[in-house]
Amino acid sequence: MQTGAVRDLRSHPLKFYQDLGVRVTVNTDNRLITDTTVSKELFIVHTEMDVGWPSLKSIILNGFKSAFLPFHERRAMLRAVAIELEQLEREFHSRPARGRARRPCSRPAPCPDRSPVAPSPDG
Repeated sequence: MQTGAVRDLRSHPLKFYQDLGVRVTVNTDNRLITDTTVSKELFIVHTEMDVGWPSLKSIILNGFKSAFLPFHERRAMLRAVAIELEQLEREFHSRPARGRARRPCSRPAPCPDRSPVAPSPDG
């Protein structure tokens, strides 16, 4: 959006690229100038572009698959991240609803009624 390539986040082709099978990642450029982090950018993708947990998980794993690291380091890191994402998902599923209805699946936490994307450790 900052470059003017898209007029707003809803018109960004991220979902289109995913549907085509393109390996989509979320990254930051000029982190200090734009005052952002990958976490902030992923939250924006989730909330502003309505990208759910399975796609977010895939985007996160894609980032590690695409890292500029030797194959064996990248593979080990990808396995560790996949395990952490699975733990996060399990923790979310085991949390009580805190006296209110669970939030809709299009919002910040992993959706309990959707199955996760299975990671490929080979990238």
